[in-house]
Amino acid sequence: MYKEADVICFDHGNHTDMNALMATPLWQAMPFVRAGRFHRVPAVWFLWRDPLHDAFCPHPE
Repeated sequence: MYKEADVICFDHGNHTDMNALMATPLWQAMPFVRAGRFHRVPAVWFLWRDPLHDAFCPHPE
């Protein structure tokens, strides 16, 4: 019914925590991990705003 997805993790400098998590049997049993579809990438700052942002968060005049 659902297609298996790739998983992307944006790095936030928490290498110790991530390494501890990835060493657990539960993590290693995850289908996306077993299939090699887990990817860690550097943190990214998105410099754009949703067009509806101003409707919900107006700027003070």
